[in-house]
Amino acid sequence: MRIQLTAAAKRALRGLLCLAAAPMLMGSECEQPLVKDSGFDVWCGDTLCDWQVDVGGVTKVPTWHERDYGVGLDGDPVEISQALPFTSDDLSCIHFDLLANVDDSASVVLTMDFDGGAFGHPQTIPSGTWTPLSYHLVTPSYFQSLRISIRKTGAGNAALAQIQASKASDCSDPPLVGELARPAGATCEMASQCAGAMCHARTAAGTLFDDDTGQQVCAACTGDADCGAGMVCGAGWSTTFIQPFPACAPAAAAVLGDRCLIDSECASGTCCHGVCSTCCAGGGAPACATGTTCAARAKTADGKPARTAWQCAPDGGHGAPGTACLANDDCASGACAGGGVLSVCADGRRCASDADCPEGAPGNPCTAIGVAGGQCQ
Repeated sequence: MRIQLTAAAKRALRGLLCLAAAPMLMGSECEQPLVKDSGFDVWCGDTLCDWQVDVGGVTKVPTWHERDYGVGLDGDPVEISQALPFTSDDLSCIHFDLLANVDDSASVVLTMDFDGGAFGHPQTIPSGTWTPLSYHLVTPSYFQSLRISIRKTGAGNAALAQIQASKASDCSDPPLVGELARPAGATCEMASQCAGAMCHARTAAGTLFDDDTGQQVCAACTGDADCGAGMVCGAGWSTTFIQPFPACAPAAAAVLGDRCLIDSECASGTCCHGVCSTCCAGGGAPACATGTTCAARAKTADGKPARTAWQCAPDGGHGAPGTACLANDDCASGACAGGGVLSVCADGRRCASDADCPEGAPGNPCTAIGVAGGQCQ
């Protein structure tokens, strides 16, 4: 992918399909298939329906079994390809199983092209009679388009019976590295990959869930000095990514319940676990009055949003007049008034409707969570 759950983070679970592979390609993994017509069985007249013939020609040929047909690559050169509808939010590891018949005088190369060929990963298919090839590929940590291509050169014959590509989770190699002008919010390994030349560790406050760790992100600022007067290096959002990233934001403008990265962007002066709050368990914020405890506000029945504000006895009816609140039952008076309804996506960004939330409903709906800038009356 992925808004990678990541891998975008925590995307809706997809059902895994076990591959019905040829006997010599059988494996123990049950993985999500990625390629259409991996056995070259679907033909539209004299060409493949799901594969694009870019150069040369193809024919339907028998393979290792007389009743199993594949594709012959005719000419020099020949290339077929297929666009795959996945991004870094969807894929981090790909498992390949191939079965091919390649003459010694021919060369066949499988290539995964990321982002229009900005960088790719070529893999030579060995020569031999119906030789199987199985390997794993760790994708780049950020890409928005993916295409698989098979190119044959040389005078010899080449035919393919299977090219199965499936989502896997057991890759151990580091991600492929490409020198791309990645936008703010994209994952990165080095500053040269980012359009703004800033690649920084994603803080705990900048993740969707507490267990999203170990990533670096292209940032729009490194500190308040990068921002203008009245601005701080706080939380920024993109329609492309589901998690916030460092970007210039107005100081003290985020209200109770807004996502944040640092204390100074919150009107309350407290950013707790990535949300503007009135207290924070573990210290570093105003203590709660005797008889109340700092706790995260309850989520909706379906667990939205991913992170909620921390308050002294939320919904406990203890708030004195002038105290920040999200709902009437935060206040001793039973009345919380402010600037209208505060609605956020499941990822925490402000929204007016589901259309403002990447992925849309139901995975990332726009939900009313309380009063914007509310104060107890």
